[in-house]
Amino acid sequence: SDAWAPSNLVETEHYFEDHPASHAAALRAGLDSFTDKDGDGTFTAACVTQALDRGLITMDDVDRAVRRKLLTRLRLGEFDPDGGPFAADAALLTDAHRRTARDVATRAPVLLRNDRGLLPLAPGTSIAVVGPLACDLFEDWYSGTLPYKVTIADGLAEAADVTAAEGLDRIQVGDLGVFDVADWGGNVFTLRAAALAQSSGAGQPPAPGQPPASGRFLTASDDGELTVSSPGPNGWVVHETFVRDGNMLRSTATGREVVTDWHVLTDGVAEATRAAAEADVAVVVVGNHPLINGRETQDRGTLRFPPRQRELVRAVTEANPRTVLVIMSSYPYIVPPEAGTVLWTSHGGQETGHAVADLLTGTAAPYGRLPQTWYASETDLPDIFEYDIIKARRTYQYFRGTPQFPFGHGLTYTTFRYSSLRITEEESVVTARVDVRNTGTRRGCEVVQLYTRGDPARDWPRRLAGFARLTLDPGETGTAEIAFPLSALAIWDVDTDQLTVYGGDYELQAGASSADIRLTATLTVDGPAPAPRRLAGRSIRAADFDDHENIILTDETRASGDAVTPAAGAPMPAGDASFPAGDAPISTGKAGRIVFRDADLGSADRITLRVAGDPGTIEVRYGEKVIGVANCPGTGHKYTWADVSAPLRLADGGPGELSVTLTGAIRLASFRLTPPDAG
Repeated sequence: SDAWAPSNLVETEHYFEDHPASHAAALRAGLDSFTDKDGDGTFTAACVTQALDRGLITMDDVDRAVRRKLLTRLRLGEFDPDGGPFAADAALLTDAHRRTARDVATRAPVLLRNDRGLLPLAPGTSIAVVGPLACDLFEDWYSGTLPYKVTIADGLAEAADVTAAEGLDRIQVGDLGVFDVADWGGNVFTLRAAALAQSSGAGQPPAPGQPPASGRFLTASDDGELTVSSPGPNGWVVHETFVRDGNMLRSTATGREVVTDWHVLTDGVAEATRAAAEADVAVVVVGNHPLINGRETQDRGTLRFPPRQRELVRAVTEANPRTVLVIMSSYPYIVPPEAGTVLWTSHGGQETGHAVADLLTGTAAPYGRLPQTWYASETDLPDIFEYDIIKARRTYQYFRGTPQFPFGHGLTYTTFRYSSLRITEEESVVTARVDVRNTGTRRGCEVVQLYTRGDPARDWPRRLAGFARLTLDPGETGTAEIAFPLSALAIWDVDTDQLTVYGGDYELQAGASSADIRLTATLTVDGPAPAPRRLAGRSIRAADFDDHENIILTDETRASGDAVTPAAGAPMPAGDASFPAGDAPISTGKAGRIVFRDADLGSADRITLRVAGDPGTIEVRYGEKVIGVANCPGTGHKYTWADVSAPLRLADGGPGELSVTLTGAIRLASFRLTPPDAG
């Protein structure tokens, strides 16, 4: 389990009445390893023992879990006399490890833009490396500890004449001291003690990559004491971040507020801008701190850069049009339009500086590709709690807008031409071959991507079927070969409860990204055609809908099963005014609706619905016409289920669209349509 998750079932989620019941349910569901209460195993042992005593589990349940844990440890060689097959891998910081770290950090970055061919930089170029991430590397959330750090300023300093400036404001904060302040967005800041004695002057940073001699951060202890003692932001609860409100400084961890002066000694943006103006090229390094905002338990409220970083990019670009924006981040941003040359890297480990320097100077050529869509606007994204990626048009599979940078995007220092897409199928494996020619002047790597698209009218997703890398010299032609099984075209059929490859024509698209398609071909697949859903005479799970409005999924029981229930939202539209008086359709109240498309109701004249929870009303429509209304008196508990029935007025059984509207705090697990001859 995740840390503290077993006890959370009772203490925060209130899903079970006590810990023995929750532990028993988790064990029966297949959980073998309980991570709870930090290192205190007595809590788990006591809960499992009580569950045994109460008959909630048996020793067979316990033995099964223990057996699986021991087998895993056995297979890993933990009990081998020599330490097992992985014992020899315990050596750290070998030359091989350094090479691997550098190689991985070089392969991963993505060149997003290269305005006027600024990259790669010419030999002898003087470079101003500026920005809050220019002289530091961070460990990402859950990453390993960095054994050493080669920052971007460090890496470039080995290859060029470099001037470094972090672009951080240096401030006097009351009697707390002098700090270099970093803006991480959302009015959240960190304050690092400035090393004035070691600086070449007030506001001047140390040598590239070297933190101030102090380098300690202002931190708030649990009892509210403020000290300059932390090596940096860290921990599940970060005690080194503060919110500023005028002369008020508040700890994000403790909530303690301190009234203090905030006096700017050095304008960091102005300092960075001066350095950029005096260099041939400016490299601005911005991004996120993985432990601040946008991490586990903390969702971002914006795709935009923190205000001070945004100001830095704008000012440096104005001062030196030959500016490279390096984004080092855990997630996408909206890239400022003035940034003409942009390289993105994740927090790539200890060799990030060498890797980025190799890419910027042309020692290596970029060939990373985006593993996600970078949206152009926050309005392109739905509410963060909308998990239905089809309805929300999320990800490259369903998004219909124009992204800032599409899934699979990535540039390099040469160009490629595609030709002759050939498709073959043998033993249920499809193979695509496409010829690619390096039409540029440099050796480079092209990532040929193959996408599949089924019937757009049915809202089937567009999918990446595979990709192939080709490294080619100028003028050289190679053939990319990408194979995938026919089963990769399968769609989940909620009617048959299985993955199904439907017959018909599929478009295969070969290109350099999901938005840069160079060649297409048609693949004709034998298989069943999508058929109307025959709903009459069998139980239909409510969660197997084709579409929904204002609905959330919930549980049928604590152990298994799904149900639907209305979420908070606007009233549904008024019903059919022609419906007979006394059985008026629903027109007021909070409601949710599930939809079953292409539904064949046969000659059904009655619907029976399995419901639980509070009283409510269920309206059934076929097309635009209301064909039935069921009044549900309530069952008294969300896990107490009962059947309610209502007659249906059905003139034409389909196929058409069936919608079921729930009003009130009512839960629906399933329904059954009954034809007249069923009794």
